[in-house]
Amino acid sequence: MSLSPSDDAPVPANWDRLRDDGTDAEGWSPPPPASAPPRLTLVAAAWGDLVALIAVITVSLVAVLVAGHPVTAAALPWTCALAVAWWLASGCVLLVVRRATPGMIMAGVALRSPLDPRRLPWTLLVALLTAVSGGLLALPGARLSPIALSSGSEIEVAVPDAGGME
Repeated sequence: MSLSPSDDAPVPANWDRLRDDGTDAEGWSPPPPASAPPRLTLVAAAWGDLVALIAVITVSLVAVLVAGHPVTAAALPWTCALAVAWWLASGCVLLVVRRATPGMIMAGVALRSPLDPRRLPWTLLVALLTAVSGGLLALPGARLSPIALSSGSEIEVAVPDAGGME
């Protein structure tokens, strides 16, 4: 049995390109993401914030060791303070620019609407408490989570910007 070019169906020239309406050459389009993330994703966002804090603590303790100083129990409060200061600074910038904390970005969720500057300190405090609680405060869900209530905005799945894709 031989395969000749006449036996094959013609392959469209743009078979690997998405059309402007988001569908491919066959008319298939990916399903839209759910607007409300599952509870597990919100817990993962809190864990992401906790991991970011622990990473800064670890890096600062390693830096103390590399500098040739002994790491004692007295260094832990200072490294924790450094980690919280870093997280508050990065969280402040990311909440204003990306509408998410570092852990929310890692989990792929964000606030639906821009954050009112008057709500920023409360949202940061609640996000930090949610991280320290290990995500227990995120269990009420996207609409009723303390971060959503303190920010005045629901949490949604962050859809990556497809700008520049052809």
